[in-house]
Parts: sequence; structure tokens; C-alpha cells
Amino acid sequence: MLGPIILIGLGVVLLLNNLGRLDWNIWETLLRLWPVLIIGAGLDLLIGRRSMWGSLLVIVLILGVAAASIVLYEGRPSRGAGMEQEAIEVPRGEASQGFVEIDFSVGRLVVAETDNPEVFAEGVASLQGGENLESDARTEGDTIYYNLSSDVHDWTGVGIFGSWLDDRVWTLDLNPDVPLSLTIDAGAGSVEIDLSALEVTELDLNGGVGRTVVTLPTEGGGRIRMDLGVGENVLLVPEGVGVRVRVEGGLAPVSAPSSYERQDGVYTSPDYATADSRVEVEISAGVGSIVIREVPAP
Repeated sequence: MLGPIILIGLGVVLLLNNLGRLDWNIWETLLRLWPVLIIGAGLDLLIGRRSMWGSLLVIVLILGVAAASIVLYEGRPSRGAGMEQEAIEVPRGEASQGFVEIDFSVGRLVVAETDNPEVFAEGVASLQGGENLESDARTEGDTIYYNLSSDVHDWTGVGIFGSWLDDRVWTLDLNPDVPLSLTIDAGAGSVEIDLSALEVTELDLNGGVGRTVVTLPTEGGGRIRMDLGVGENVLLVPEGVGVRVRVEGGLAPVSAPSSYERQDGVYTSPDYATADSRVEVEISAGVGSIVIREVPAP
């Protein structure tokens, strides 16, 4: 009986998400409660299958454990005070192009542009005690290859208590004068990628659980591929940028401006054929929502 109830509950949450009655951040809270599923499975095996009353008792106990866990979590002391801040700085040198790979397991990731012409990349990473930042850059000719990650790679270990989702923040600002190819693997949390001032030829984004916001570049063309997980996904299109978005698979309703042409999962802006800057976006949808929104040019 436990399995069908879980499926019904998840379906109700998704319905409320899509109707705008429930914030997509609820999935971060549900992620923290994964140990409750183990407790529920044990209770179901122990007493739930003996009678209908036993099944009802299991449901009540599971709800009680979940409620108590949320109360204890909300009352926990913040772990932000235990975070260490480590600066990131990669000199530009003579680089005229760059390849950047970011492996971000949990928390909040912000990518934008730097106003320092002397650096290729700079930023700050919040790290829990004992966590080590892996910031590796190498130069081959006029090309920089940069990898940013840490020795925490498994976001599925996020538990009910002391989650890093709110406290662990990484910011990375990139040089707007260097053409870039970006690969980002995200776990649980939020991802904000502002490419509006950057020269990006390619972006590969693998999403996890949480909110994702991507602002398209305003200069030049480029190709963006997004493999989405669970959550709200927002694609911001600066004024004057032509965009064609292809959405495949998943359980994600798409909201786009009424002026966009829609055909077989492809959403095309009215100025795509004539725009000086055109961006191709390919989205492999997950579970959640996809919003395409036009914004003023920076």
C-alpha cells in the first residue's frame, strides 16, 4: 500500500507545481526527507500488510515522522557559519579561447561575467569543513582548459538535517572577451547562469533537482543543450536575440511568449531568421516546468 500512496502524493505535488500553487523548491525539502521512505518501508513490512487498520497506522506514523523531521530541520542552527570561503582566480594570460567544466553537487551556483580583464575566471566557493576545492587550469597555446569541482560529488547523501542547499554557494565570473565552451553538471539546489555579456559558443548543462535559470548571450551565435532533472527551468531571452528552442521528452509543460511559432515541440522567436544574434537551444525535459521569457537587453 505504501508504493501507491507515494505515487499519488508525488502526483499531487507535481499538479500543484504546474498550477502555480506550490513552489518548485518543495522538491528540495522532499529530497531531504528520503530517509522517511526507508522508515515507511520498514513499518509497512512490519505491520502494514496485516490489515487495513495496520496500513492506516503506517500512514499516520509516516506523516508524523515527516512532520517531526521538518520541524526539527527548520529549527536547526544554520551551517552557514561553518562554511569556509575559498577565492578562485585564474589569470587570462594570452588566452583567446577557453573550455570550462563545472561539477557542482549541491547548493547554489552562479555563473556570470567578470569586469577584470586580467583574469580568465574569478569567484568564491563556500566549502564545508574537510571539503577540498579542485580548481585546475592548464594552458595549451592560446587555449585555457579549466575544471572546477570539489571532493564532494554525491548529492544523494543530503539528509534531513544540516543540508547544504541553502548555505553552500559558488560564484564564478568569466572573462567576456574570451570565447567559451561551458559544461556544467549540477546536482541539487539552484543554478543561475547569466551568459548575456559572455561570448559563449556552446553550453552543455546537466540539471539535477531544483531551479535553473539561464540567460542567453546577446552577442554572436551559439548552441545550448540542457538535460533537465526535476524543478522549475527558466530560459531568459534578451531583446534582439533570435532563439529556436527544441523540447523533447519529459513531463514538463512549456510556457513561451504568444508571438513565438510553435510546431512539434519547437518554439521559434519571430525575429529568428533576421536577428544578428541567433541561439539554438535543445532541451531534454525532465519533470517540472519550462518557461521561455523575453527580457530587456543588458
